[in-house]
Amino acid sequence: MSKMSKSTHMGFYITYGKNKTFELPVNPAEVSIKYETDDKQTNIISYGEINQIGEYKLRNFDFDFVLPRHMKVTHYLTANKLKSRAQDYLSLLIKLYKAKKPIRFVISSTAVSIKMTIARFTFGFKDGYADEYACTLSLREYRSYAAKRVKPKKKKKKVAKKGKTRSKSAVKVSRGSVVVATGSLYSTAVGGTKLNATVKNRTVKVMLISPNAKYPYYIQTLTNQPLGWISKANVRGS
Repeated sequence: MSKMSKSTHMGFYITYGKNKTFELPVNPAEVSIKYETDDKQTNIISYGEINQIGEYKLRNFDFDFVLPRHMKVTHYLTANKLKSRAQDYLSLLIKLYKAKKPIRFVISSTAVSIKMTIARFTFGFKDGYADEYACTLSLREYRSYAAKRVKPKKKKKKVAKKGKTRSKSAVKVSRGSVVVATGSLYSTAVGGTKLNATVKNRTVKVMLISPNAKYPYYIQTLTNQPLGWISKANVRGS
């Protein structure tokens, strides 16, 4: 086996499990990396064919390599570290194929380092030569994905905020009118002090009116008990 410096050595590595790695004993004679998009062609009337660029397809590698049966006496090995027998490589590659789990394919001294799966692995003998296995390895790029269950969002029902319903008087209010009042009471028609007492849907009598004032109606109970001044918006006809 020829000695190569670590900086220039080109090796074909497969990493699996918890960072377990092995190198193919003999580099493939040829490896091609194919980048491809899922394009679609469409014919447009009076214009001709156009190309609609699609998404990236998965990269794949198909390459041939050999596994010498007699490692110790083979002079064309390229790996820095070897397994004892060709059968060790065969058994491991078959095991990784059956595991159906992603591996990482790396070509040292290059930028190639891709997560892949073993799509196909074949081996046998060629031209009656029994001293090495002729192998073909097909690798396909692996992209992580996960199905996510999405629950439909429930629409929140809009609830109207509770508030005071104020309506203007349906009838003309004058002194002595009997009306229904709801709201705060004040000491004077212009505001003054806000009284502690309030009324709610209470039938009352209008005793005084101060036109154009903020709280124009002075009201009292039907039994002539004084209550206070109230706004026009808080009074409606009884």
